[in-house]
Amino acid sequence: MPNDSREVQIRNWVDRVVEDPIAHRHRQATEIALHAIARFPSKRGLYLKGGLLMALVHGSPRSTTDIDLTADFAADEGIARQLHEELDRALRSSVVELGYRGIAIKVHGIKESPRNLFPAARVPALEIKLVHSVQSKRGKEQRLYFCMEISFHEIVKETTILELPLGHEIHTYSLTDLMAEKFRAVLQQVPRKRNRSRDIFDLSYLIGESDFDASERHLILSTMTSKSRSRGIEPSRDSLENPEIRRRSEVGWTALALEIGSVPEFFQCFEQVRVFYESLFAGGE
Repeated sequence: MPNDSREVQIRNWVDRVVEDPIAHRHRQATEIALHAIARFPSKRGLYLKGGLLMALVHGSPRSTTDIDLTADFAADEGIARQLHEELDRALRSSVVELGYRGIAIKVHGIKESPRNLFPAARVPALEIKLVHSVQSKRGKEQRLYFCMEISFHEIVKETTILELPLGHEIHTYSLTDLMAEKFRAVLQQVPRKRNRSRDIFDLSYLIGESDFDASERHLILSTMTSKSRSRGIEPSRDSLENPEIRRRSEVGWTALALEIGSVPEFFQCFEQVRVFYESLFAGGE
């Protein structure tokens, strides 16, 4: 399944915000968590996706320390407890291996989602809350929390291997799978009654930063269609003409300024995404 590999200088990403102590600590904790995921037993196949992948690999200005993952193993009874134990062990080892003295990080809690249907739901997930603590100079413990979400039963077609420091690797969505996942999320706004302005921004950013040949566009369409159908959605060329999708995509748009500083015009970004989306169907539906 992996179609390429690339090295990522994650410590550079961590230290880019060294002047902001809180943001720096969050990124240190994220580095530790990614390192821990890379140390998981091989039977625990996890693929990084979402905003963190956007930032680390594609240089997105959006800032996030939440970790979104897809699992290629079963969501069965007891999986939350097993992952809790495995992740705690891997986190402790990663703190030592990365040389982060005075830092403690562990699993604070895991919630099954949807609570009453896990693991039988169409797309079950585990919401993992991690706590990252350090001792201040006065001996007082300071705690910060961040989240990791693991989704099950997701369709993954193409992946990339990220080469981390110390010889470890983590698998991620490829660019085409990332694009397909975000288009699926945009289409799913109406049935799920959710708003996905961040996905419109991310898609616009990726479209502007990348060149996609015909085979890549075909793969995006194929993967998006598979992902959408698994959620009961049938994509069509004019799907993004739906005014409700446009309306929901704009909700919260200006709030992106808190992450990226300056927000581009929504209309321009949405139109760029819509035109690209429709171009995917150029070869026939």
